[in-house]
Amino acid sequence: MIFFVSDYVYLLTECVIRLKASARGRAHSGHLGRGGGGRGCRLLVPRPPSRAAYLLELVKLNVPCAEGFLRFAPNTAPMCGKLEQVPPPHRRFYYFSESKNPTLEVHGRPTFAATYRLVDRCHGVVLEADNGSFEVGPARALRCSYSVRLPYGRRIVLRLQIGTGALDDTELVVVSTDEARPERCRSMSLTLEDGDSVWNHCSQNGDPLRSVQIVSKRNAIRLNISITAREEEEGMWLKAWWMSEPIEELVGACEWGWAASGEWCVSARRDAKRPWRQAEAECARLGGHLASVVNEKEQSVLDDILTYT
Repeated sequence: MIFFVSDYVYLLTECVIRLKASARGRAHSGHLGRGGGGRGCRLLVPRPPSRAAYLLELVKLNVPCAEGFLRFAPNTAPMCGKLEQVPPPHRRFYYFSESKNPTLEVHGRPTFAATYRLVDRCHGVVLEADNGSFEVGPARALRCSYSVRLPYGRRIVLRLQIGTGALDDTELVVVSTDEARPERCRSMSLTLEDGDSVWNHCSQNGDPLRSVQIVSKRNAIRLNISITAREEEEGMWLKAWWMSEPIEELVGACEWGWAASGEWCVSARRDAKRPWRQAEAECARLGGHLASVVNEKEQSVLDDILTYT
């Protein structure tokens, strides 16, 4: 049976909804009908072009965990309860052209709503390694966003190479994200968000090659890239490298992922909510114990870790 909802076509057959392959759309629990959801339904996401992805984002959820849940893919965590109880990063999922059976699973009878839209493949990329690199382009039209997230107590040293000159002509320019300089850009626009600070740069087609280095203030940055070159112009491109730089007074001699608190190394796990005994067993598995706060200084360290993790 085929029916129309808000200008989008859905196919309902044995509790299966197939979203129309369009630039954007919306689906919600009302589309399942009265008979849908009891034994498990599937919301089929269309396959995007090879250079794009479908971003599916949950915008409403209400179901007791004992009565049902949603899941973006078999290897992702179930989502239940209220939307506010699901961490924001877990409310969205990217489906690529190589995704096998791109499906949102619906178990039980949850009340939910989700939006989907076609984005460039480089949209919303999250990088968490201590070092690495990536390239963007060459392209004439592209919107990308890369987030580098490191453990608390580490800065990010980011180097960008932009322009079209010869590699031997590069000159390293060290800049600060305090040098905010918004400007309108026709070719390639870069915006680097570093906490409350922002750095903007515009690269025009034909500009000489430039190498820029930025050291972040904290342990997370976001780089937004927008390319809008004319058809007669060459495709714009960018290369980026990043590496971790420990802040000695915050991490001391602690290993990756841990911060110093007095004589101890401490860490936080946001996605692991357990009763005390299970939490202590998990900490022991990681080589430690649940933290005990004995003074204001240790409390301050733990507050900062929770804030910036």
